[in-house]
Amino acid sequence: MKLTLIITLFTLTLANATPPNTQQIQADLTNILSDLKNNYIYQKDKGIDLNCLKQKYAQKIDTIKSEEQTVLFLRFYWMSFTTVI
Repeated sequence: MKLTLIITLFTLTLANATPPNTQQIQADLTNILSDLKNNYIYQKDKGIDLNCLKQKYAQKIDTIKSEEQTVLFLRFYWMSFTTVI
Protein backbone atom coordinates (compact mmCIF):
# COMPACT_ATOMS: atom_id res chain seq x y z
CA MET A 1 0.00 0.00 0.00
CA LYS A 2 2.68 2.52 0.99
CA LEU A 3 4.92 1.14 -1.72
CA THR A 4 2.35 2.01 -4.39
CA LEU A 5 2.16 5.59 -3.16
CA ILE A 6 5.94 5.91 -2.98
CA ILE A 7 6.41 4.50 -6.47
CA THR A 8 3.71 6.78 -7.84
CA LEU A 9 5.24 9.86 -6.26
CA PHE A 10 8.74 8.86 -7.39
CA THR A 11 7.54 8.34 -10.96
CA LEU A 12 5.84 11.70 -10.96
CA THR A 13 8.93 13.36 -9.55
CA LEU A 14 11.07 12.02 -12.38
CA ALA A 15 8.72 13.27 -15.07
CA ASN A 16 9.83 16.23 -17.15
CA ALA A 17 7.81 19.39 -17.63
CA THR A 18 5.25 17.58 -19.74
CA PRO A 19 1.55 18.06 -19.04
CA PRO A 20 0.12 15.56 -16.59
CA ASN A 21 -1.35 12.38 -18.00
CA THR A 22 -4.89 12.35 -16.63
CA GLN A 23 -5.35 8.69 -17.53
CA GLN A 24 -2.27 7.78 -15.48
CA ILE A 25 -3.49 9.88 -12.57
CA GLN A 26 -6.85 8.07 -12.73
CA ALA A 27 -5.05 4.72 -12.80
CA ASP A 28 -2.89 5.75 -9.82
CA LEU A 29 -5.99 6.87 -7.93
CA THR A 30 -7.65 3.52 -8.65
CA ASN A 31 -4.54 1.58 -7.58
CA ILE A 32 -4.26 3.48 -4.31
CA LEU A 33 -7.95 2.94 -3.62
CA SER A 34 -7.62 -0.75 -4.39
CA ASP A 35 -4.64 -1.10 -2.05
CA LEU A 36 -6.47 0.69 0.73
CA LYS A 37 -9.65 -1.29 0.16
CA ASN A 38 -7.81 -4.61 0.28
CA ASN A 39 -5.19 -3.90 2.92
CA TYR A 40 -6.38 -1.21 5.32
CA ILE A 41 -7.51 -3.06 8.41
CA TYR A 42 -9.36 -0.11 10.01
CA GLN A 43 -11.52 0.73 7.01
CA LYS A 44 -14.74 -0.64 8.51
CA ASP A 45 -13.96 0.67 12.00
CA LYS A 46 -13.56 4.21 10.69
CA GLY A 47 -16.66 4.00 8.49
CA ILE A 48 -14.84 5.27 5.41
CA ASP A 49 -16.87 5.50 2.22
CA LEU A 50 -14.25 4.63 -0.40
CA ASN A 51 -16.59 5.26 -3.31
CA CYS A 52 -17.34 8.75 -2.02
CA LEU A 53 -13.63 9.56 -1.78
CA LYS A 54 -12.97 8.21 -5.25
CA GLN A 55 -15.86 10.17 -6.73
CA LYS A 56 -14.80 13.39 -4.98
CA TYR A 57 -11.21 13.20 -6.19
CA ALA A 58 -11.91 11.77 -9.66
CA GLN A 59 -13.81 14.96 -10.47
CA LYS A 60 -10.69 17.03 -9.70
CA ILE A 61 -8.31 15.19 -12.04
CA ASP A 62 -9.12 17.39 -15.04
CA THR A 63 -8.11 20.51 -13.10
CA ILE A 64 -4.52 19.27 -12.61
CA LYS A 65 -2.13 21.26 -14.79
CA SER A 66 1.35 20.48 -13.46
CA GLU A 67 3.50 17.81 -11.91
CA GLU A 68 3.42 19.63 -8.58
CA GLN A 69 -0.38 19.68 -8.62
CA THR A 70 -0.38 15.95 -9.40
CA VAL A 71 1.78 15.15 -6.38
CA LEU A 72 -0.31 17.39 -4.13
CA PHE A 73 -3.51 15.85 -5.47
CA LEU A 74 -2.35 12.32 -4.61
CA ARG A 75 -1.02 13.49 -1.25
CA PHE A 76 -4.31 15.15 -0.31
CA TYR A 77 -6.20 12.07 -1.48
CA TRP A 78 -4.03 9.87 0.72
CA MET A 79 -4.39 12.23 3.69
CA SER A 80 -8.18 12.48 3.36
CA PHE A 81 -8.39 8.72 3.65
CA THR A 82 -5.94 8.20 6.46
CA THR A 83 -7.08 11.11 8.64
CA VAL A 84 -10.78 10.28 8.75
CA ILE A 85 -11.82 9.92 12.37
